[in-house]
Amino acid sequence: MTDTLKKINLFLIYILLVLQLDIFFVIPMPDVFYKLESYTSKYLSIAIVVLIIVINLGKLPQFLHTSKIYGVTSCLILLFTTILLFYSKTLYDQSFSSSVTSAHQFYLLLLFFALYLVNPSKEMLFKIAKATIVFSTIASIILIFQSVLYLKNLTFLAQNITAVTIQSPSFLFGLPRISEAADFVSFSIFIQSYLVATNKVKIRSIIFWTLTNFLYIIFIAQTRMYMIVDIVIVLLALVSLLNRKNIQFGIIIGLLALTISAFAIHPIIDQFVNGTRSISYFVRIQALKFYYNEIPAKSFFGIGFPNGSQDLVLHGGILNTLGYQYYLDDLGVFGFYVQFGLSSLFILVSFIGGTVRALIISKEKIGVFLAIVYIGLTSISLSLLNSQRIFYFAAILFFISVISVESKSRKDKNLNLDEGGVCYDANSIPSVELQRRQGNN
Repeated sequence: MTDTLKKINLFLIYILLVLQLDIFFVIPMPDVFYKLESYTSKYLSIAIVVLIIVINLGKLPQFLHTSKIYGVTSCLILLFTTILLFYSKTLYDQSFSSSVTSAHQFYLLLLFFALYLVNPSKEMLFKIAKATIVFSTIASIILIFQSVLYLKNLTFLAQNITAVTIQSPSFLFGLPRISEAADFVSFSIFIQSYLVATNKVKIRSIIFWTLTNFLYIIFIAQTRMYMIVDIVIVLLALVSLLNRKNIQFGIIIGLLALTISAFAIHPIIDQFVNGTRSISYFVRIQALKFYYNEIPAKSFFGIGFPNGSQDLVLHGGILNTLGYQYYLDDLGVFGFYVQFGLSSLFILVSFIGGTVRALIISKEKIGVFLAIVYIGLTSISLSLLNSQRIFYFAAILFFISVISVESKSRKDKNLNLDEGGVCYDANSIPSVELQRRQGNN
């Protein structure tokens, strides 16, 4: 990879990160922009991913001969998505363009293949990880300040339907809720946990970033599933780190962490089931029953991609007098089944098979395990394939694939930051010790 191409790839990936963060709640943009890029529109992100693929087509021969743990899974999702576009057009007698509008975000999964074509070096991956952590922390600080200032009737964010929504302080902790950056920040916490668990960064060098992200997730975003997932991921990372240094001490700390997490998570779950936001739990239970009955009888596919005019199929209309509607995104992996029907089972089997393979061949099993726990817990009530999260899903699939295939093919123990990339060469993100050693040379 030439230096110029490396810089272009890194720049485009940085742009993608900023777009997923929706930093435009700070910098208002014209309405036309939000039609291309917002929580529900990912056309600009997809265009950048396609651009990355195009400018890296010179590496296609290496790409085709590279083992990809989730290559089949990604291809199946893209294949069935394309089939469902035509299926939905016929089923709902809607235009093909409206089907595309409802399903275009699935093509952001092309990021998985784009990253393989880029074949990033360890140095580039470390820069991307650092940028993700810095961006998430800046967003966390901004939104924490806005939440506190909102209590004083002060607003500096671009508060509107397309940028950011500030909800009244009637939720878990008496602070206004701003959840727009929750997906990005939670993904950043996953990256930080991996770096700590594998001793690639020291805890003292990352504790500020992690604590700031946690403050946002718990007190401002107030997304219950992310609270649970992030607590579990961080505790697992800490236990893994301690276990590397002292197995017995690690076991003791692990049991203690399990007890603490049980006490920490219980009130969150109780708030969800019986507390002030129990209506959300009730709506989800009713949605499960509703969507299951909406799957077309004797069909290989699910409900597909109905457009906005199909309100009854999409949201179940208005729920009694409560004013709540159903959303597939709130049903996790079940929502995926409702949308794709029996075809989703092929995808799930492929995913499970790839995951088992990754666990077997990877030398960084803790990295694979953290990723699986993150995906598994999140998928209980959040859809990783909706427009907000599919970017992170593709990135995590690439992450698992790289640390698994790279571990299998590793031959050179003396890793060099300047040699090739992680996909075609035996490289990985550099450890703190490796960076220090190379910096002294």
